Amino acid sequence: MCGSFIEQRLKLFVAFTWASEGKPKPWAECKKEKLNNLIQAAEARPDLQPFATIINRNVRNALAHGTPEIDVNAEECRFHDHDQTVTWKFPEFFERTKLLTIGAIALMYFEAIMKYVQLRNVATVLWKFAHDAPGDGTTPPGAVSTPPSK
Repeated sequence: MCGSFIEQRLKLFVAFTWASEGKPKPWAECKKEKLNNLIQAAEARPDLQPFATIINRNVRNALAHGTPEIDVNAEECRFHDHDQTVTWKFPEFFERTKLLTIGAIALMYFEAIMKYVQLRNVATVLWKFAHDAPGDGTTPPGAVSTPPSK
């Protein structure tokens, strides 16, 4: 699940990057991008490199289409993809699993972080607008001030 989620988010970030570079692609095309192409695109861009390193394409494919092999005596996990076997010692397995989990959690909160940034920017503009306004500070800029009634 973690790998698939990160793959979907990687599609989104790569699509954003292509658009920011002036080479936008329709979302329908971006959704069809293969994981290997996404990883290559992320590796080529410094801002996306961390996402490219937390997912191993062969391990993701092995988990999606099979079962890992755990050898307790050798302290190894083996992932059999259709064309390659990846073997990790337990410490590497735990480290990579930790990074994948942390990456997935960070990506889950992407929208919340973006909303926070947007809200902070709006609040900053409103605060500046209110404090830079002429007058007694109680009348919003552009509003007509009426004297209190007697």
